[in-house]
Amino acid sequence: MKEDKRFYEGFDGEKKFILCLCKNDNVLEKFHVWEGFFDDIMSLIPYSNKGGECLAEYYQLALDFDNSHWKVPDCSKALNQLMAIDRHRMKYPRRSDCYDALVEFFTKAVDEKLDVYIDNE
Repeated sequence: MKEDKRFYEGFDGEKKFILCLCKNDNVLEKFHVWEGFFDDIMSLIPYSNKGGECLAEYYQLALDFDNSHWKVPDCSKALNQLMAIDRHRMKYPRRSDCYDALVEFFTKAVDEKLDVYIDNE
C-alpha cells in the first residue's frame, strides 16, 4: 500500500487527516495531511447553504468528521469543489503542492471509480 506523508512531516503529535483510497473496502493508498493545510484548502470552498454540498458542507459544518472513518459521498463533486479553489488565497501558498496532491488524489478516485474515506487523528 502506498502512503504519502509529505504533508504531515514536521507536525508529529498535531491533528491530521488521513485520506484513504479504497476499492471494495480495501485500502489501496493513504494520504496524510496536517490539519492546518487541510483546513486552509477546505476553507476556500464556498459554502452555499444548500443541502448535499459534499466535502465542503461536511467539513465546514463538522458533520461526520468526528467519526473515525467517514466516506466522501460524491468524489466527483468533491473534485469539482477542489478544482474551483483559487490557490492564490491559501494561507500557506508555499504548500500549494499539497493542494495539487489532493486534487490528484481525488482525480484518481474519480477516474478509477474508487471510494475515499477520511480518518482523523
